[in-house]
Amino acid sequence: MRTKLKIIDAIAERHPSIGIKKGWSKYVGGMADTGHWLYSKMAHATKEELQLFLDEIIKEESIPVAPKSERELRDSKKYLSFEQMWMTKYENDQMKDFYRDLELKKLYNQNTRP
Repeated sequence: MRTKLKIIDAIAERHPSIGIKKGWSKYVGGMADTGHWLYSKMAHATKEELQLFLDEIIKEESIPVAPKSERELRDSKKYLSFEQMWMTKYENDQMKDFYRDLELKKLYNQNTRP
């Protein structure tokens, strides 16, 4: 039982948004950004299930972040203003790429990224 509690504690150190699909947490994003873990539901899971979930989390966290190019670094220092919202040029370009890819996927049912 102690090892199970240690696994639950290790999981609960993370943001509660990752436990929603399992039903082990509640999370509301947006301006409130509130959430909490449902310890009683995690306690009813098997030790193996908890360990597998923790291993998946650790695997995702260990994926290295791709370094930014010189242009991306330069663009991340330029700020743009849109009415009452501020963002960097890099963030704006990322958002445009995301919506372009989404639109192409909807129109042609294809992925544009490898």
